[in-house]
Amino acid sequence: MSQLPLGWEMATGADIFDLVRGVSYDKSAVRNEPGPDLVPVLRANNIGAGRLNRDDLVFVPSRFVASHQLLRPHDLVIASSSGSRTVVGKAASANAEFGDAAFGAFCAVVRPRAPELAGWLRNYFRTREYRAFVERVALGININNLRGKDLAGMPICVPPVAEQRRIVAKLDALSDSAVRARADLDRIPALAARYKEAVLANAVKEAEVEAASITTLGALAEEVRNGLSRRPEHVPPGFPILKISAIRPLTVRLEEVRYYVAEPGEDVRRYALRRGDLLFTRFNGNPELVAACGQVEELPDGGMLYPDKLIRVRLDHSRVAPEFAEIIASSPQARTQLQQSIKSAAGQHGISGGNLKLLRIPLPPIENQQLIARRTRAALREIDRLTAEAAAARRLLDRLDQAVLAKAFRGELVTQDPTDEPASVLLDRVRAERAATPKAKRGRKVAP
Repeated sequence: MSQLPLGWEMATGADIFDLVRGVSYDKSAVRNEPGPDLVPVLRANNIGAGRLNRDDLVFVPSRFVASHQLLRPHDLVIASSSGSRTVVGKAASANAEFGDAAFGAFCAVVRPRAPELAGWLRNYFRTREYRAFVERVALGININNLRGKDLAGMPICVPPVAEQRRIVAKLDALSDSAVRARADLDRIPALAARYKEAVLANAVKEAEVEAASITTLGALAEEVRNGLSRRPEHVPPGFPILKISAIRPLTVRLEEVRYYVAEPGEDVRRYALRRGDLLFTRFNGNPELVAACGQVEELPDGGMLYPDKLIRVRLDHSRVAPEFAEIIASSPQARTQLQQSIKSAAGQHGISGGNLKLLRIPLPPIENQQLIARRTRAALREIDRLTAEAAAARRLLDRLDQAVLAKAFRGELVTQDPTDEPASVLLDRVRAERAATPKAKRGRKVAP
């Protein structure tokens, strides 16, 4: 900031907070469950989204923990060392809930020198300015380290105490609203998935009511065939061949391809896809993705092949509309039936073409099939549209959060009062107190 607002002062980390090093302990003494004379220890995984959590805590004997390493209200826990650039520098504020806990050696604690500074520091560690500082100084070959001297020299602008209170109160109110909005938006993908399941299930029920008969996928298929088994190449030349990951429920992603180089005399035409073909995943490491079904709606010029871990079902279009069959095969009712046929071995899960042939298909007249498919697809598209809008709103919320913080740290979020006591008064006091305080001896608490 080139020019500070009225009454503001530039300070360093060392001016306004103490830095407390984390607990070192013998790994052999660590326990995964609480017990007598054991202290819970927070690690980097317990810092997330500006909040501390108690997930996957470890517990160490109290002899390893000095009294100043127990968390206090207003402490900020920081991930100071990590192999991940995105993890190092993560910070979260402690509260009374964590007063029984310490923090590990790969973390550090920023402890405000005056209670008046706690809210200001808590919000500073959420800013892009702080994140940019971390990216600049926390460099390493294998481990990224945010060193104590870096934090001590970190520049921080400090407003008058009264203005700090007004800014922090405004930020906290806006943050509470943003937290609620994020929680609501984050629930939408799961709600959308359940709504899609309901739409697909309803399509099956409607088809059963209108069905002239109940048949099987095999009875409606002209052919059920596994794909090419030889490994394709990642780059041309060769025939484009779909990756296994190209097939997801109700989706065929034609951009996900590799390239198949045919051997001399090899005829690959019987593995060429046509519009209206159904593709099912035959194998996958995730059992939920086995038997995922997508319809080939478009094809590039020159056509496309498919691999052995996919099964192609070529339908008799005079009896069944492919878009209708895709919806029935993707329904919760179909999943329930097909999951009973999935076999697992060596971390892979699979289904056979024979099992797919037994899939029950209600068969209304083809005009009714097409009508059901159109209505169902329209409902699914609307769900996708709403989900995309929610995701865009979620991203906008994050940008808005940073925009508000930027205004706060430019002195533009609340009205300034020229009668406020300038920040220099507070800084002079905490510097004087720091100078008068004896330096603590370094070192770990010695076991008796």
